[in-house]
Amino acid sequence: MEKRNIPAAGEFYRHFKGNLYQIIGVAKHSETMEQMVVYQALYGDYCLYTRPLDMFLSPIDKVKYPEAVQEYRFEKCVPGTSEEKAVSAFKEPERAPETAPVVEPQKPESAEAEEETCDEESVRPEILRFLDAEDAQAKLKVLRELRMDLDESLMTTIELSLDLLPDDKDSMERRYDFVERTLEQRIRFEGSRLR
Repeated sequence: MEKRNIPAAGEFYRHFKGNLYQIIGVAKHSETMEQMVVYQALYGDYCLYTRPLDMFLSPIDKVKYPEAVQEYRFEKCVPGTSEEKAVSAFKEPERAPETAPVVEPQKPESAEAEEETCDEESVRPEILRFLDAEDAQAKLKVLRELRMDLDESLMTTIELSLDLLPDDKDSMERRYDFVERTLEQRIRFEGSRLR
């Protein structure tokens, strides 16, 4: 097998049967240390999957799938552009649920436009307070102060800043409790490292 780039978080890949996926990251199996690709379906119920890196990057068995258009099982693509390769004959139309539309990434036309999208003035002050907090103890204090002002957007941003996967199916109270417990664990961990 030829050397191929390891998938990176945020990249999009199309399976040879036609479905689109986004890379979450590459992890190591805890027992075997084998590299595993973690990726999310961008259709249906948006499930997370894992597959050994070697299998993810492997070529298609042309004897088993002679009609396949792609050379590899998964191929990197840029959704919605002319650079995206043709989809194989295996493609079945798949509609995303109305409640969770797939939003294609938009590239700014210039560096100036990119700066405008990241302007601190457009970021809510509550999230800036949380992000600027020095450590887990300070973040927990800010979280508790914001408890009554939390909405979906603010909670999601807080979860993502802590590398937690938001679950919008959970109640706001359960999500808050999970973030609070996570920060409390980090405080205990930070305290035990100093002893």
